[in-house]
Amino acid sequence: MEINEDIKLLLAEEQTLLSRERTMHSYMQTGLAVTSVGLLIIEAGKRYSRFRKAIRRLRQKEAKLGYEIGMIK
Repeated sequence: MEINEDIKLLLAEEQTLLSRERTMHSYMQTGLAVTSVGLLIIEAGKRYSRFRKAIRRLRQKEAKLGYEIGMIK
């Protein structure tokens, strides 16, 4: 009987560890998803910043040449 109890205890411990591993994997998936969204937001911000700088340089060139092509009236 003692052998059966030992086996039951080992199986219970294994099930507990497997359950914890599944939980850890869920946490990791969530963390990776949040990280990837954050990286997308950062990349979008960088692109927007580069776009605004390019527009600013274009407006300066237009003003230097005396044009008002992109000015909103």
